[in-house]
Amino acid sequence: MIEIPDPWRFENMLNGKTVVVGTGASISIYRIPDLIRDLRREGADVKVIMTPNSVNMIDPKVMQWASENPVVTEISGEIEHISLFQLEPENISFLVSPASYDLIGKMANGISDDPVSLSFSFALGNGNPVVIAPAMHKAMMETPMNRKNIETLERSGTLIVPPEMDSDKAKLSVNDQIIDYVARSFFGNELRGKKILIMSGYSRVRLDSVRDIVNGSTGFSGYWFCRNAFRLGAQVITYVGNSANLIPPYVDFHPAETNQEYLDETLKALRKCEYDLVIVPAALSDFSILSSENREKLQSGVKHVIELLPDEKIISSIRKAYKGKMLSFSLSAKTDPHEIKKKYLQADPDMIVHNKLMKNRENFGTGKNNYTFIERDKVISPGNLTKQDMTLLVLREMENMFKSE
Repeated sequence: MIEIPDPWRFENMLNGKTVVVGTGASISIYRIPDLIRDLRREGADVKVIMTPNSVNMIDPKVMQWASENPVVTEISGEIEHISLFQLEPENISFLVSPASYDLIGKMANGISDDPVSLSFSFALGNGNPVVIAPAMHKAMMETPMNRKNIETLERSGTLIVPPEMDSDKAKLSVNDQIIDYVARSFFGNELRGKKILIMSGYSRVRLDSVRDIVNGSTGFSGYWFCRNAFRLGAQVITYVGNSANLIPPYVDFHPAETNQEYLDETLKALRKCEYDLVIVPAALSDFSILSSENREKLQSGVKHVIELLPDEKIISSIRKAYKGKMLSFSLSAKTDPHEIKKKYLQADPDMIVHNKLMKNRENFGTGKNNYTFIERDKVISPGNLTKQDMTLLVLREMENMFKSE
C-alpha cells in the first residue's frame, strides 16, 4: 500500500501562482472584483493593472480591496509592466479581463500605449502564460478585423476564453471557465493532446410506464474530471451521461440516462474518435427489470413482486470495442484490492478508484470520501479527498502511466 506524499495534496490548484489581471473598458468590469476573489480562493496571489478608460468605470480601490494588493493605473519609474512579470515567469500569468475590442486590437498589432497593452507586450515576450477573456457587443466580436486579431493572438500562444453569446452581446465568460483557462495556461502541458471520454451521472431502469428505479449520482465527479482534464491540457473531452452541474462549453456533451443510452452514446463516440482514456464514475445499474418495457402503471395499494435480472457491466461491453486505457469506479464495503479487482476481470481497467461504502449513506454529500487507487501493479492510498482533489490526482496518475509507456 503506497501512501500519498505531501506534494500530491492539492487544496487549491493555483497555490504558489500569481495572476496579474489587466482590465479593459467594458461594462462587464463590474464582475472583476468577484473574479479576483474566486482566483484567490483557488490559491492565487492576484495583482491588478488597469487601463485609464477602465479606471473611469470602476474605482481602483475596489480592485485593491478584492486583491489586497496595490493597483497599477500608470507606469512609473518602477517599470511595473516589467517588474510584475520578471521573477519566475512560469509561475506568473497575465489575464486580460475584460478584454475590449480596442484592447484586443492593440495587443494583436503590437500597440503598447497604456499599462495593460504595455504589460501584454512584455509578458508575451518574457514567456509568461497569457489568457485573454473578451467582452463586447456581439457585432463587434464578429467583425473580420476582430476575428483576425483573435487568430493572431492565438497563434502567438495566448489562450482566448470564448465569451458567452447572448442575444446581441458577447458576454464575459463565467468565472469558473476563466479560471479553468488560467489553470490551463500553467498546467496545460501535462495532458496536452490527450483525448478523454467520461461517463458520469445516474442511470435509471424503467419500473412501469411512469416509475423508474434510479442509481443515485449527481455527476459531480464527472464534472470535475472534465474541468481538471481541461486544466491539464486535454485536447478532446467528451461527457456521456447527466450532471446536476452545468457541463462546461469546452466539453462535447452527450446526454444519457439508461444503461442502453450510455452504451449507445459511448460506442458512437468511440467510433468517431480514438480516445486515450475512458473514465467511468457513472452510477450504472447492475440490473434490468423483467417485462418493464410494456408494463402499465402499477396499481397503488397492492403488493407487487419485482424481479431484477443481472446485466453485464457496461464497462465490460465497452472494453470489447475499446482497447485503450480505462479507469473504473467501485463502491463497496470491501477493502481487499484483490477482491475488488475480481469484479472487473472482463473490463480489465488500468485503474480502479475504490470508494469504501459507509453506513447511513455517508459516502454521499459529505464533501470528502475515503478513496483507494488500485492499479495493476500497485495500490495507492490517498485517504480522504474532495472530488476536486481526487479527480486531479487520478488524472496525474494516469499521466504517469502515459509517460511510462
